[in-house]
Amino acid sequence: MASETKPKVWIRFQSKRQDGSIVKLRIQDLPKHRMDDLMTFLTTYIRDESCHKAAGVYKNQKAIEEYKTILKRTYESNPPQIAVCCLDTESDDFAEILAVSTVLLMASSLKDSKGEKGKIQHENKEIQPLSNIIVVLSPQFPKSVKEKYEKYYDGREILVRPDYRGLGITSQMMIQRRLLCQEYKVPMTCAWMTSMESQKAAERDGWKTLAEITLEELDNLTGLDFEKDVSTYKLMMATPNI
Repeated sequence: MASETKPKVWIRFQSKRQDGSIVKLRIQDLPKHRMDDLMTFLTTYIRDESCHKAAGVYKNQKAIEEYKTILKRTYESNPPQIAVCCLDTESDDFAEILAVSTVLLMASSLKDSKGEKGKIQHENKEIQPLSNIIVVLSPQFPKSVKEKYEKYYDGREILVRPDYRGLGITSQMMIQRRLLCQEYKVPMTCAWMTSMESQKAAERDGWKTLAEITLEELDNLTGLDFEKDVSTYKLMMATPNI
């Protein structure tokens, strides 16, 4: 059996905790053999992601399991680029995932599977609202931008473990997404920024706002109750070299 390719390390950095201690961290590709750990991480901290929180997915274990199945199916049809943050040790491997950033390549050459997705019947009532949110947000993407770029990385989640927040990990994840574009010659990356932390991190890195939608408008269009941690969700984009 062929050995697994050594995961690429994108960024090494260190941060200072409030107690003054220094934490050495790195952002690297997720090793293929750690996919189960990724699923555990995502479904554990799903409660902290605003859209999933509004839909109530985290409250129902069956809904969480269905969401995990959907993730796996999505990853099989369009494998994402997955970066994780971990402690920067001398070992190539790491003990724990501290944060995750995933992006999907969107390109005109990729097979359109919308018809197939439309036939999926969700088993748990908390999953359908997630699809409704996508339906509401998708038209906000300026048509002129889509027409300009034949392909781009569509950002999904950036999740940071609670005890490692405040260390600048989200900011480094934004930089890593641009480095990813440089590495694979993808001209643009974008994502809906749904928290104050992600919006500020993107602004610091030079990302531009393409569209905004208020939380009140999202409430009205989806029938959900979003926590008003920010006034608007922002669709933001960056090119490889800003």
